[in-house]
Amino acid sequence: MMREMDFVDEYYADKDLSLLKKLTLVIPTYNRNYYLSRCLWYHAHFPFGEIIVANSSPEEKMVMNRETVAKIREKFEANVRHLECEPETEKYGGDIYRKWRDAVQHMETEYSQICTDRDVKVPTSQIKAIIFLDEHEDYI
Repeated sequence: MMREMDFVDEYYADKDLSLLKKLTLVIPTYNRNYYLSRCLWYHAHFPFGEIIVANSSPEEKMVMNRETVAKIREKFEANVRHLECEPETEKYGGDIYRKWRDAVQHMETEYSQICTDRDVKVPTSQIKAIIFLDEHEDYI
């Protein structure tokens, strides 16, 4: 079933976004279901190699995030993985590095980028970064 185009699709309709297949977007999250759903809705418009949600929320929020990921997968036919991580242990978000590390161990693309659940990345800028890294292997 083909989904109806929206303003994000229309804005990027004439852009070649195929290089995003080389990129895994890692989204660490904890107890912020609204932000995660908004973030996933936006990023699922684009052909990333994969989007990994690294979730360390308590069970009731974890269930909501699982459902959100399933809905996004279905609606956008996006390659989104929900990775359940250990509960938070550090004050002030120190666990974000552990979640990113865990997620990167599961990725299969050439590049990865962290994206908090409140971020919105600009895919054309990500493509410019991929082109730069492809041309300058010494930066990898």
